[in-house]
Amino acid sequence: MCTATMYMVGNRKIYYAATMDHSKAMYLELEKLDDRWSRKFDPLDVRYNVGLPVHQHSMNAQSLLIDEGARLLQDFARRQF
Repeated sequence: MCTATMYMVGNRKIYYAATMDHSKAMYLELEKLDDRWSRKFDPLDVRYNVGLPVHQHSMNAQSLLIDEGARLLQDFARRQF
């Protein structure tokens, strides 16, 4: 979603300081200190799931307040002109 938003608003370049592998390594280090940080965290799984339609993700998804969300987007668009 973050990268998708960057494209939608017209960013031409993305700057970053850490990769998905860095994030995975951080969680593995934290897990050594406290089990609550234990995660199923595979960078390739994250990349794969993000590209799928929401209801095909490995994480369950449920839409809530869909009409209200659509109205918010419509209201925002109207205010821009």
